[in-house]
Amino acid sequence: MISSPFWRKNVLILLTAFCWGASFPFVTLAIETIPSFTVVAMRMLLASIVLYGYCRIRRLPLAFRRAYLIPCFLLGLTGCVVPFVCIAVAQHTVGSGVSSLILGLLPLYSLFLAHFFLRDEPFRWVNFSGCMLAFFGVAYLVYPDVVSLDGSRWRALSLLAFATFSLSVANILGKKFEYVPEATLATGMTLAATIVIVPCAWIYEGAWQPAAYSFISLAAVVFLGVVSTAIATVLFFKTLAIGGTLATGIANNLLLPIAVGLSTVILHEPLNTRMGIATLLIVGGMLITQGEVRRWVGRKIGRARY
Repeated sequence: MISSPFWRKNVLILLTAFCWGASFPFVTLAIETIPSFTVVAMRMLLASIVLYGYCRIRRLPLAFRRAYLIPCFLLGLTGCVVPFVCIAVAQHTVGSGVSSLILGLLPLYSLFLAHFFLRDEPFRWVNFSGCMLAFFGVAYLVYPDVVSLDGSRWRALSLLAFATFSLSVANILGKKFEYVPEATLATGMTLAATIVIVPCAWIYEGAWQPAAYSFISLAAVVFLGVVSTAIATVLFFKTLAIGGTLATGIANNLLLPIAVGLSTVILHEPLNTRMGIATLLIVGGMLITQGEVRRWVGRKIGRARY
């Protein structure tokens, strides 16, 4: 019988992956009439307002306390500003499939960094094999996009690799700063990112022009700010606290098939069998990293002996 902590951890992983994965089709809707950097800036600003209001209503400690400023700033920088900017620049050259493949390396980066910087997450070969299986699932799904990549796009690949590394550093920092309440950390992280990204968007793309934006694009930005950023960030820290860096890494891999499935429903994009096979590989990797396969085999062997 699967224990309750197992279900709790995996529900958090799935919810986090859903919130992240849903951002892909909604970003597509948002950028139809709103510039890319402006979408990111509006998304972060709205998330900051929602999380700040939540903290005030729940009377949680705010991120303005001196003890919380450095953790929130570092997480905002490594978890939002650096990866968002790198991905936005890189996707002018490479497609979302290649980006997803590089971001699929996140669990492997986190696995090695956790071994050196987190005492409670030592390197284990079984976790490595599970991460590799999940990565193969991502690679299988985006393979058609990868084979079309030419040699002139190494700069974009380098930016994506750096974005992935930055996100893995955010995983480690989030685990280090467990003493800060999840909602407080999420609020400070989004506020720090907003302070940096909003001026950059104004400088790069000019002042916002709401009258020129369609209702669908604005509604998509609201969804991105509330669900894919505010709620997703709180879920990220809860998943990190319960399952560690491997759990958030698996959520990162699961978001791709979820994004493809939602794009099929919302944007009516064609669906293929590659998504089903990739999803099975990713879920298999998730079960291996959590030791569930090993426990299942152990139970079968134990029953066979008796």
